[in-house]
Amino acid sequence: MKLISNSAFCVCFRLFFPLCILFVQFTSESSASLQIESKWGKIPSAPGRPLLLTVSIQWTGEADHYAVSTPEPELPEGITLQGISSSSFSKGEHTYLNYAITLIVNKSSSFGAIPISLSVYSKGEQAPSSIVVNTEPFSLEAPGWRRPKARYIMPGVILSLLLGVVIFLWRRRAGTIRSAALQGQHEPSGKDLWNLLDQGRASLVRGDSLSFLETALTIERCLADMEPHDASGLSALIEKVRYAGHNPQPEELERMNRGLRMRLQQKFPLEQGEEDRHEVP
Repeated sequence: MKLISNSAFCVCFRLFFPLCILFVQFTSESSASLQIESKWGKIPSAPGRPLLLTVSIQWTGEADHYAVSTPEPELPEGITLQGISSSSFSKGEHTYLNYAITLIVNKSSSFGAIPISLSVYSKGEQAPSSIVVNTEPFSLEAPGWRRPKARYIMPGVILSLLLGVVIFLWRRRAGTIRSAALQGQHEPSGKDLWNLLDQGRASLVRGDSLSFLETALTIERCLADMEPHDASGLSALIEKVRYAGHNPQPEELERMNRGLRMRLQQKFPLEQGEEDRHEVP
């Protein structure tokens, strides 16, 4: 009876021991399975600048279970290889191997997926395995004008329309005062002349010397009805600016602006608190 039991044990041991070995090997290889991925860096804004391609490899298990060759990308026309560097580290049961591939994109174009070939040597195997990883497609746009984003277009249009309305109303009011003064329909009040001079000052700030001079001439003609003053020199200056392309010096225009403000202050004194608003010297 004892002899039969020993024989049965030997038979079972011979059957199950190889299966146990296969299970251990299968478990070891499964835990050391490779994970490979590729990722583009920031796409350059113009041709001739470097583009980084990273190939990340990781596995779980012994760090020396795999040996991976340097990646070999199959580059299309318009892309050249500048250099490849690598780094690796282990953390717990995980091993990480990273390849940084620096490329130069020499032209603006759309590029499809780029295949990257690697040779993987597994521990205990003599022949390597060939693995091909494909990158994501990408495009390099030509430098120059880019279409603005849609969310910026409508606010810009609305702002432009509002600005156009403000400028139109301002010019219309200035033209009404100027026309009334020139045609003698009514005598402009001191408030009208102060507002007109403020509008002329705004033209001066914008660099519109002709508009300022025309406004100044209107004020001069209004004041000429109240006090003797020769405005012929100002009229001649306007003709030179309008037809001869003359560009008056800013100091000359500013001196003219201050002189008009001083004369208006003498003729139409401002009330307390209004001097700052009209920038009285």
